[in-house]
Amino acid sequence: MQGMSTFDDALLSPLPKPEVLKPEVLKPKAPKRLAVVGKGMRRNNLLLSSVLRADIQRWYPWSSLQQRLNIGIEAPDAFIGWGHKKSYQRAQHAAKRQDIPTLSIEDGFLRSLDSGLSSRYGLSVVTDDIGIYFDLTQRSRLDQLIIERTKKAITTNNKSIDEERARQLMVRICDEKLSKYNSVIDCPSLDKLANEANPNPKESTLTSHVLLIDQVVGDASIKGAGANKRQFKKMLKSACRSHPNAHIWIKAHPASKSGYLTNLKLPKNVRLLTQALNPIELLTQVSDVYTVSSHMGFEALMLGKIVHCFGVNWYSGWGLTDDSGAPKNLLKAVEKRRQKLATKLREAKGNSTPALFPKSFPTSFAKKISATLETLFYSAYIDYSRYVDPATKQACEIDTAIKWLVTNRYWQGRLEGNLTVYEFSRWKLPFVKAFVHLPRTTLFIKPKPRLKNLLHPDHLRVNYQQPLLVWGLAKRQQIQKKLQAKLSKQQHLQMPSIYCMEDGFIRSNGLGATLLAPLSVVIDKQGIYYDATQPSDLETLLRHCQAMSPQQSRRIKQLQDKLLSQRVSKYNVGTDIGNADSQHTSWVHNAKVSGKHRILIVGQVEDDLSVQYCGSEIKTNSGLIERVQRDNPEAYLIYKPHPDVEAGLRVGKVGEAHLKQVQAVAYDTAMPDCLEGVDEVHTMSSLTGFEALLRGLKVTCYGLPFYAGWGLTTDIDAQLPLKAEYLSRRKRDTALTLEQLLHCTLIDYPLYRLPDGYGLAQVEQVIDYLYPPKNNAFAATQNEINNNSVKTISISKKLSAVPSQLKRQAATRFMQQRHQWQQRLRSVLR
Repeated sequence: MQGMSTFDDALLSPLPKPEVLKPEVLKPKAPKRLAVVGKGMRRNNLLLSSVLRADIQRWYPWSSLQQRLNIGIEAPDAFIGWGHKKSYQRAQHAAKRQDIPTLSIEDGFLRSLDSGLSSRYGLSVVTDDIGIYFDLTQRSRLDQLIIERTKKAITTNNKSIDEERARQLMVRICDEKLSKYNSVIDCPSLDKLANEANPNPKESTLTSHVLLIDQVVGDASIKGAGANKRQFKKMLKSACRSHPNAHIWIKAHPASKSGYLTNLKLPKNVRLLTQALNPIELLTQVSDVYTVSSHMGFEALMLGKIVHCFGVNWYSGWGLTDDSGAPKNLLKAVEKRRQKLATKLREAKGNSTPALFPKSFPTSFAKKISATLETLFYSAYIDYSRYVDPATKQACEIDTAIKWLVTNRYWQGRLEGNLTVYEFSRWKLPFVKAFVHLPRTTLFIKPKPRLKNLLHPDHLRVNYQQPLLVWGLAKRQQIQKKLQAKLSKQQHLQMPSIYCMEDGFIRSNGLGATLLAPLSVVIDKQGIYYDATQPSDLETLLRHCQAMSPQQSRRIKQLQDKLLSQRVSKYNVGTDIGNADSQHTSWVHNAKVSGKHRILIVGQVEDDLSVQYCGSEIKTNSGLIERVQRDNPEAYLIYKPHPDVEAGLRVGKVGEAHLKQVQAVAYDTAMPDCLEGVDEVHTMSSLTGFEALLRGLKVTCYGLPFYAGWGLTTDIDAQLPLKAEYLSRRKRDTALTLEQLLHCTLIDYPLYRLPDGYGLAQVEQVIDYLYPPKNNAFAATQNEINNNSVKTISISKKLSAVPSQLKRQAATRFMQQRHQWQQRLRSVLR
C-alpha cells in the first residue's frame, strides 16, 4: 500500500534492553498522582480518577512554577492524555519538561451502558505507557502483555487457570450479549429482513449471511491499522467475490452516519444496517466477518466466526484471523517487531519458548508468532484494562463491571421511555429518581393534590396513556378505579401500564415510617409480591425459574452465607443479644432450658395490605397467637411485635390478655437473634418467614406470602376455596428449590442502589454497606455514617447529616402522635 514504507523506521525502532522487560515492568505499578492538561478528560468521564485509582490534578501553564515554589501543588508521577489526540500531545509535551512519563488513556472494551456521547460514566479504560493498542504503526503495551502472557502460559502451571477464567468470561460476555456500548439487547433477524426484501425467498440462491463492519471516517484506528478508504473498497469487493451465494450486510457505526462503506455505491445484494442493534446478537447470525480495525472483529472471534482483517489490528497477525487483505508492509513490520520482542524476552529469561514459533505453520508463516484466543482475551480485557463500578464509584474487577452492565441494561429496557411518577410524597422523590431515572427513561412528576400545590400546572399535563409509577398497592387500586371511570367515557383510550413500587427485602438501617430512604425497592408491573389475590412479577419469576447454572449456584451460596454471617434483616433494628440487658435476653435462656419445641410468632401491622391481601383467615396478631397456642399447646411460644407497632407508629398492639398466652415477648430484640433461638416460625405473611427458610427453620404460613405455596413451607387452611384458588397459580413442573427462591427474590426482582452511587447496585454491595463485616474497619465507619443516610467519612458531611437525623426524629414523634390521634378517633366513632 502506498505510504507504508514511511512507517518502517518507526516500526522497527530499537526495543528496550532485555533487563527492562521483566513482568513487573510489563505491567508497571500504577502511579498515585496524575496530571492532565485541560478539563475535557475528567468532564467526559466522571469516574476517571476512580478507575485509575489515582488523584488527577489539572495542569496549568503556571503549575510548574507553583511546583518549584512549593505552592499548593505536588509533583505528579505521570501525565495522561486521550489516545493520540491533542490532549495526549499536550500532556506529552508537559511531561517531557517535567521528565516524567506520559500515559495514553482510551475507552475500554466494555465501556458503558450507552454511547460515549450519552454517558459520562465509563466502566473501563485502557492505559498504555508505550503507545496505544489501535495504533499498530508503533509499539504498545498490549503487544508486550500478549507475548509475555503467551510465554508465561507455556512455562508455568497457571496456563489452565488463566485460560479457564478467560473462557468463562468470554462465554459470559457472549451469553449476556455485552459489547463496548450496551444500550440495546435486541437485533432484527437477518433471515426476516432478507425475506422482506425478496418476496420470493424460494427462488433465492443466497444461503448464508456475511457482515462487513463500517467505521467512522477519519477515525484514528484506521490510520493506526495502516488503512484508508481504499482498504474499505477492497474489503467490499473481496467479500462480494468470495461469497456470491450469501447475503452481505454492512453495519454502520452507531456514532456516525458518515462511514467509509456507506459512502460507496453498493451492489444489489449488499444491504445496510443503520438501526440500533446488539452487536453480539448480530454476529451470531453471520458466518464471516470483514473488518478493517473494528473491535467487533475480536468479538466475532469469541463467537467462533471467521474474521477477515483488511487492516492490522491488535488481534490480527496471531494466527487467528485471515490477514490476506491487510496492508502487507505494515503486517510484516508488526510481525517482525513482535518476533524481536519475543526473542528479547526469551534471551532475558534464559530459556526458549519454541511454542511461540510453531513448526506446524506453513513456510509463509514461519516467522509468525501464535497466541491463543484465551491469551488475547486475558491480556486485553484483564491485564490491559481497568474497571470501575459506577454504583460504588470504586475500582473493581471485570466480573463486577459485567454485573453492573447486565443489571442496569435490564432495568433500562423495562423502564425505557416516558414514565409518570404519580403523586409520591415529597420525601420519597429523591430516592425514587435515583432508582428509575435511567439514561433512557424520561420522568414526569405528577405532584400530590395538596393545598399548597393545588394549582400546579403539572396536574393538567399528565398523560394517562403512558406508564405510571405509584407507591404501594392502595395507590394502584385508587388510580385503576379512577382510570376505569375515565376510560368508560372515552372508549378509544386504553388502560396504561401501572408500575407498583414498594420497599425491597433488604431495606435500610431503620424504619420507613421515620422517613429513612430505602436502598432497595421492587417495581412490579402485574401486581405486588405481598398481594396473593392476583399474579405478580415475582410469582411469575418463581413459576418459570429454571435450574441454576454453576455460576448462579456459587453466587447464591455465597449470598446465603453473607446473609447469615452478617445477620441481615429487612430493617436492621432491635438490640443484639450481646448488647442487650438481662431483661431482654432472659427469654432466650428460658426457652432453651425449657426443653420444649420453641415457636416464634411474628407480629405484623394489622391494617397493612400485606395482611389484608395475603389470603389468610386470620387478620390480627391476637388471632394469630390464639390459633398457634390452640394448635401447639405443649410448645414454648415467643411473640415478636412488629418494629412499627413496637415504636407506636402503626396498628397491631396486642393486649395483656393475649400476651399471657405466650411464654415470652421478644421486645427490642434483633430478628437474627430471635431466629437463632427458636425451632419454628409461625406467621400470617411476614418476611420473617423467608428469613427463617434461609436458616433451615420450619415455617408455617397462615396466609400466602410470596415464599409459600411452593413446597418449602407448611401452608395452613390450603383447602379453603380462595386460598386453594391462589395456590393453583403456583404450580410448577418441578419443585422450587431454596436456591431458586433466593435468586428470584433477592437478585432478579428488586432494584438496589447505594447513596451517591450512579445506577443500580448489587444485593451484595447493599448488604456490605448496611451490615459491614466486623473485621472491616472502613466499612464499620461507613455503617456508623449510614445511620445518618450519608456515605462519607468527612467531618463536614457528618455535620450536614445532623438536620436529616433531626428531621427523622421529628417525623417519628409526629407519626407516633398521629397514630395516637387515629386510635382515639376510632374509639370515639365506635
